[in-house]
Amino acid sequence: MVIIMSDVSDKFKIEEFLNKAKKFENEGNIEDAVKYYAAALYFDQGNEGIQRKLYELKRIRFVKFFPHPVTLVEDVSYDGRYLPLIFDHNRELFVLDLETGLEVFRLSNEKMGRVFWFPGTHYLGVITLPDRDFVIIDVDSGDVRRLFNIHELVGVRSTTGVACTKDRSKVLISIADDGFILVKDPLTRPEFVFIDEEIYCSGIDFHPSGEYVLISGDEANYIFKFERDKELKYVAKIMGPYREAGLAIWDHSGMHLYMHYDNDIAVINFARILEDIASGRIDKLWREYRKRFIDEDYFYNYYYIEARLHIIDFLTDEEDELVHSGSDEMKYGSDEISYYPSCHIISPDDRYMACIYGRTMIGIWDLKRCEVVYKWRMRKAIEDDIGSLDALQDLSWLGNQRLVVVWLSSVAILDLW
Repeated sequence: MVIIMSDVSDKFKIEEFLNKAKKFENEGNIEDAVKYYAAALYFDQGNEGIQRKLYELKRIRFVKFFPHPVTLVEDVSYDGRYLPLIFDHNRELFVLDLETGLEVFRLSNEKMGRVFWFPGTHYLGVITLPDRDFVIIDVDSGDVRRLFNIHELVGVRSTTGVACTKDRSKVLISIADDGFILVKDPLTRPEFVFIDEEIYCSGIDFHPSGEYVLISGDEANYIFKFERDKELKYVAKIMGPYREAGLAIWDHSGMHLYMHYDNDIAVINFARILEDIASGRIDKLWREYRKRFIDEDYFYNYYYIEARLHIIDFLTDEEDELVHSGSDEMKYGSDEISYYPSCHIISPDDRYMACIYGRTMIGIWDLKRCEVVYKWRMRKAIEDDIGSLDALQDLSWLGNQRLVVVWLSSVAILDLW
């Protein structure tokens, strides 16, 4: 696109270019938006707002806008091609092709409950609402196969979590606080085992080995080991600081857990827990702990939280002021920037962790140095009176150098380095 200069004054030129830049930005045409912002900056070279907007937009490789609010229900597929989303207004699942920006699959007339990838494939596992059918979707072909109905297996119960092992040999489904359904060999010859473990569960995450499972409860995150594929043996628990369980995830090696811990992300050394159990050292630690403390619930916190990552140590004065700039009445977050991380995900190489802080900022942690090495902010130019439409909702890694960023009604790919 060639930008034609007119004979009007510089002030009107700037206004004209900015209006066109915002129009292209709203349409997802980032290349032309950057050209018009650059043209406006030529006539107003000290404008920090335009400079910041150019910096933000030049990092964006792709933007897709939607007519309704969307929610990310699972990470990008293993090869970085597909992104599963749902429309909030009707809970319909659709899959976006990140190479073309086109919708490649939609499961119409079904409301989505839980959605997950079978690792290393383009198969999605889906639990529908309200019927609780478990279906498998081949995104490439569009084939949909009903596997079983949860209500037929265990009665009318609600599901609170689902996860699949890396080798796709097991799927675990939590049934409210009444136990779990273990589905063995779900893609070939499914076999169902009910595990009677009365624990409240709000989420499940398998260890990369498939040998351990992390269960998020109401007060703590519990780690169990599978025994003979039909029992869960207790291993450890990590308490929340105020007896509430923050979201916890494994890294890809299974060496560490990363858990919301008040305003921090707590780094838990799981490999050391296993080493101490195997060597018997954990018995000595328990004796030492009981001499010093009465409450035994925080034993694993005390010995195995090796770091706490807090964004406040890496904010500029201007950014820190924005933490306190919002209104508590706002529905989707009170601040431009928040100390509290609302999302945290680990890069495939386990080097970096991306977190959302407030409505507008993403922070990237170097996990070897325990430092924030990159911060990115962007208020998208959405023409709406409701500021919350700009709010960051979720993230997913696309390789080790890009992020998929999900706002309330749009998706973008962000180049980090």
